[in-house]
Amino acid sequence: MSSANISNPQSSIDSRKKSLEIFGKPTISVETEGQDKINPEIWDEYTAGNEFYKSFTIVSLKKTKLVISVFATPKDSSPEKLVSFFGNQYKRTRYDFFECPGDTGSSKIIESPTGQLEYIEYRAKGIAINVKEEKVEDISFLSSSLGLKEPKCK
Repeated sequence: MSSANISNPQSSIDSRKKSLEIFGKPTISVETEGQDKINPEIWDEYTAGNEFYKSFTIVSLKKTKLVISVFATPKDSSPEKLVSFFGNQYKRTRYDFFECPGDTGSSKIIESPTGQLEYIEYRAKGIAINVKEEKVEDISFLSSSLGLKEPKCK
């Protein structure tokens, strides 16, 4: 991952232009309609050339070119390996999906003790590790919280 911070690349980039300067041409670049179909997104996927990540994806808004999400697939899917790398200051949190009336197709997630999604979160570092059946699915690098504490609809 070049000169970007390996423990949180989101802290190194804020625009698509900056991500292209740091990482170069993506392996794959795809334009999508975006969650709400009003804000199209560009998904730039890179094959990582280091010992830690298989690949990582940078999602930016097509219109403003601002980065809205960065997530990575680690080479080692063991939660213990990632905890040894990121440290012991984490919280395991479960989430469930909820949908507001009239918001078809754009589910949100809410903290739930029995939720179907499980994350190892380093909230102070902006890192959320998606765990499924004790294997890491992906790592999200965030600039805001992953989910809501309680449902909020407009």
